[in-house]
Amino acid sequence: MKYLKTIFVFLSSFIIAILFFELYLEYTVQEIDSHQKNKLPHNGFIDNVYYTWGHKVKNNSFGFREKEITTKKEKNIVRIMVVGDSLTWGAGIAENDRYSNQLSLLLNKNSSKQYEVLNFGVSGGDITVAVDTVQKYIKKVQPDIIIYGFCYNDTQPKSENYRIEYEKFSPYIKYITDGIAFVGLYHFSHYTHQVIYKVLEKTNIIPIWQVGLDRTYDKESEEWGNFTKHLTQLHSIALENNVQKIIMISLNQSYGLGEKTDYSKLDDIRLAYLLKWYNQAEQLANVLGYDTVNVQKELLNNSEYLGINLYDGHPNEKLHKIYAKNLYILINRNRELQ
Repeated sequence: MKYLKTIFVFLSSFIIAILFFELYLEYTVQEIDSHQKNKLPHNGFIDNVYYTWGHKVKNNSFGFREKEITTKKEKNIVRIMVVGDSLTWGAGIAENDRYSNQLSLLLNKNSSKQYEVLNFGVSGGDITVAVDTVQKYIKKVQPDIIIYGFCYNDTQPKSENYRIEYEKFSPYIKYITDGIAFVGLYHFSHYTHQVIYKVLEKTNIIPIWQVGLDRTYDKESEEWGNFTKHLTQLHSIALENNVQKIIMISLNQSYGLGEKTDYSKLDDIRLAYLLKWYNQAEQLANVLGYDTVNVQKELLNNSEYLGINLYDGHPNEKLHKIYAKNLYILINRNRELQ
């Protein structure tokens, strides 16, 4: 009888502790996080209108975040077609602050020609989407130059943080967390999910996401083979349609939310992975005949965080200006040689 009483007291205390922890998560941790986010501009839909951190998104008749495009190109116009993912699309910034728009301003300043830089970025799209976009619109747009904005996760057709080990454990963890949520402990369920994965990563049972993504850069992997095939295809489409120049820009970005975007910290494993991925993709592009741009030197000893905010690491307008400046230098140098 004494043992039953002890077990009852233990279980009762355990359940009460969990209930208090659930309340703590709901009214303290979640409240603080929600309060911090509420200070930021809206990110999402309001009355069927989409905003990216306060910036209203408006698409043209082609479905892209760009002005309306006149399919007939005048003789004095140099048209540049820009493709890429959310970094090119301009997540978190105004349309005019994107590198494509900034490049247009630089090229048209004191120029005898008129440059039209058109952004065909697709948020969430990888290189296959870039190839499909060029294939579909190249004859309508008739670009003289194509710019492909490369993001390090373009080699991964699945999510950026995909790891096969994650898939193995996911059904069991879901079973546990769904059970917790079933009894109404929603916040504790979410917290348990995070803790389990953190423990699995800390014990190397599940590798960090960089290890998972790095597997797609194995030159014998199916993912790298497909990336190579599509990068080659993009270049071939450009040549077949008399595009004068095709450029790949590595959209170097921050490697830690809220941290300085400093590319001199070579002992940081996160930066080491990024530099490896950027350089490997750039080497491939050079072999295939692309002109390439990266802004790594610009980020050495940088003292600022160049992401959108503490919740979103997409490049902010300052980093977009750096992209634009370096693209301008390349295009203007070639223009002077002509």
